[in-house]
Amino acid sequence: IRLEVRVDHAAWHAPKELELKLSLRVPYAWVEIRGEKLLLDKDCVLLEGRHYRSDVLEALELPVLKGATRPNALPLPGEVWVSAKVEQGIAFARLLESTGRSEVMRGVVIDVSEAGSKSPAEANIAVIPRGLPRISYGRPPKCAAWRMDDAKLLRDMGLVLDTVKSYPKMYEGVAEIRLGPDEPMIVPKT
Repeated sequence: IRLEVRVDHAAWHAPKELELKLSLRVPYAWVEIRGEKLLLDKDCVLLEGRHYRSDVLEALELPVLKGATRPNALPLPGEVWVSAKVEQGIAFARLLESTGRSEVMRGVVIDVSEAGSKSPAEANIAVIPRGLPRISYGRPPKCAAWRMDDAKLLRDMGLVLDTVKSYPKMYEGVAEIRLGPDEPMIVPKT
């Protein structure tokens, strides 16, 4: 995995001084589309390379965006990937990261297949932390006017994660936890 460095500014001063300002693009998440594994940074910029082995990517423990669709033309490396699904997946990963819960971020799968609105809080997005049930949030399918508040989402997700951590056996029969306008709803396995 290569880190990408961009020269933002270069200036020559005096006979032996060169001033450089650099930007470092670090892999933040990856998306798999039609067998290609593509790395993105926090700004949805596509990084170089497309043929990473799954074991290498899994070892990095980056968030995985599932359900994104391939655009007609992929952006070139160094260009922003303009896609509501990808943007919302990255935004949700950043929101998760802001909780400081590193155990949730390690290898988390973010399902963006039903995402698509411009606001991440209005999308139907599911997160599947390693070893935990699927946690879905966003606009319920038949309630177009309701909007999930980021603070409520983080509070409810924190409550769910703390409960799962404290009582792991309790969630063995749980297929999904839905976060919505009311209390979290538990959907049992069938």
